[in-house]
Amino acid sequence: MTTSPDTPDDAQRRLEEIVAYLDGELPPADNATVEQRLARDESFRQEMQRIERTWNALDELPKTTLDDRFSRTTMEMVVSEAAAEVEAKTMALPVVRRKRRWSTALAATAAALLGFLVVRIARDAPNRALLADLPVVANVDRYQQFQTVDFLRQLQRQSGAELRAATLSGEEVDKEAADLVALARTDDRRSWLTGLDDQQRLELSAQYDRFRALSPEQQQRMRDLHKEVISAEDDPTELMATLIAYRRWLSQLPASEQFELRGMPVDERLQEIKRSLAWQAVNHDFTLSDKELRDFERAFRDAMKQVGASRPRVEQFFGRRSRPGNAPLPADVIGAVMQSKAALPERTQEAFENLATPAEKIAQMRIWIRQARALQNDVSRQELEEYFASDELDEQLRAELLTLPAEQFESRLRQLYLQGQPRWDGPRGDWSWVFPDGGRRDGPPRDGRPPREGERGFGPPPGEFDGRPPEPDFGRGRRGPGPRGPRPESGPPPNGD
Repeated sequence: MTTSPDTPDDAQRRLEEIVAYLDGELPPADNATVEQRLARDESFRQEMQRIERTWNALDELPKTTLDDRFSRTTMEMVVSEAAAEVEAKTMALPVVRRKRRWSTALAATAAALLGFLVVRIARDAPNRALLADLPVVANVDRYQQFQTVDFLRQLQRQSGAELRAATLSGEEVDKEAADLVALARTDDRRSWLTGLDDQQRLELSAQYDRFRALSPEQQQRMRDLHKEVISAEDDPTELMATLIAYRRWLSQLPASEQFELRGMPVDERLQEIKRSLAWQAVNHDFTLSDKELRDFERAFRDAMKQVGASRPRVEQFFGRRSRPGNAPLPADVIGAVMQSKAALPERTQEAFENLATPAEKIAQMRIWIRQARALQNDVSRQELEEYFASDELDEQLRAELLTLPAEQFESRLRQLYLQGQPRWDGPRGDWSWVFPDGGRRDGPPRDGRPPREGERGFGPPPGEFDGRPPEPDFGRGRRGPGPRGPRPESGPPPNGD
């Protein structure tokens, strides 16, 4: 059996191992290994014997005694070499210093670049996340209003046109919807971001914060919902336009009604939206903006000053403390009240004149005055308490109010106080305490004949007097009276917030 020749490295290691063995420097385990190898490896044993003989021969050589001259020359050599080394290092010192400065500068530059990259990566991470979810973030408030695309399809089919009419949505909604659909289908979202003005960027930032506040499951649900809307077989732009109009309409409702709608089953919610839109269409002409309310309230107060009416007296009648037992207002006061309608918008004046009776007009003015006072936070807790205990709330509605949490009770009661609607289709009470002349609109027919059916003056027909004003009904419109006739499908009013 032939063995491969040793490489130089193997020979060096074997020599070191033999020398260490001969010097007794090997650990016990390695020492035993060498002895085993000596027993079986002839070449290894011969090499050790050769080295051992060489060492023995060296030990037998005569020792040379060195004199002082050898020591002196040796020291001179060492000193001269050290001086030469110092001189060389001294001459190279500027170069070393320059190299050291360059090394320090390069290290600082590298650290700065590394820090810049780390900061940029950390800073750009939210931007990359925003770009990835940008179409969802831009619709985060809208996507929270429904769970499935099927609801959006049914909403578009049943109430799409009504939603547009209720929110005065025109071409700008179609353009916004087209832009959102295009945003979802493009990869160049940075260009869309750079095209936003400061206000739009601020709104988008708030939307992004609301999106990040959602749980990961809710965020993923919105992403999936967005994909369904954009990839729908229907026209995605039409669906998005309906969604925009729906969100606009919801924003006009109290938060409590929005919450209630979101909690309804789909079919029930669609029907409720349809009823509410129909109700609002009837009330549209009676809905006043905040500025219009203030203008009317100012005209009303000016009219009261012109006739010298007592403010507490007038506020008692038009406020919540009105009662059938109160003395009637003088005719000139009633006339002045009616004259204040000139401050109303033209559309509202026409609708106001078409109200059937003076009682309806007085009731409507009472609602506007309440709403104007609410703008000034001029509705006291005492008035709300008296309203809650009054006959204007039926037992069922009062019981529903009592089931609300404490933080919602007062808000809902205030809402009913400001938005309560008289029921014009119910039995009429005695309003003679309002009008001293009995409340006739036109008086008897000029030809002297008895009044025909439907021509009688204002007041209760025989047998209908119940000694109190007409019982109110509470509509779903924001302001203004309800329709003069049966309201759409009856049902309890939405819970307040």
